[in-house]
Amino acid sequence: MVSESSVSPNQKPDEIFGDNISDVGLEAATFRGDIFAALACLAFGVLGYFVLTPMFVFVPEKFAGTVNSPAFLPKLLFILLIFLSLCYLAQGVSAFRKYGSGGRTRLYDWVLAGGVILVCISYIAAIFLIGMTAASVLGIAALTYYFGERKPVLIAALSILIPMFLWYFFESIAHVFLPKGTLFSGNFAELPLLANGIEKAVIAATWVEGTIL
Repeated sequence: MVSESSVSPNQKPDEIFGDNISDVGLEAATFRGDIFAALACLAFGVLGYFVLTPMFVFVPEKFAGTVNSPAFLPKLLFILLIFLSLCYLAQGVSAFRKYGSGGRTRLYDWVLAGGVILVCISYIAAIFLIGMTAASVLGIAALTYYFGERKPVLIAALSILIPMFLWYFFESIAHVFLPKGTLFSGNFAELPLLANGIEKAVIAATWVEGTIL
């Protein structure tokens, strides 16, 4: 744990977190990292097939179990993800046994990645409350600021123009209506669904953490 009293304003992030110059960045491939990434993808594929698709995709009874079902394509993609994850995992385990871990990832990069995950989880929760367009404005602004941009005009331009362009394309050209959220649609019945989804996501994340560690 890093205490505020031990941190100097002139210290670099690597020095603050006790990283060595020999440590590799999170973007660099490591065989141990390949195994973790494969397990994470595998867990998401299983979660998506058995939990997310039944929870968020409504399937009329007459289309259940057919290729015309709205859940057919999402489940097919999750099956593909599970298959590729298993291949990735087998390759990672084989390389790990043959060559070793391949380096240690810097702690600073893990902290940075953790912040991105928190922003993404908050973005998904915000979609239920304020809709996809407004949530995208906040999400892009948060990520842009998080990665070091401090110019208000640039942050505002990116966080407003990109969501508005996507909104116009989907709603006016593709005629695909984006979620408006409970606050704007008045459909507060979705709030228990959000709470249930967050609870299952936490359970899944705990399972993944226990599997990896």
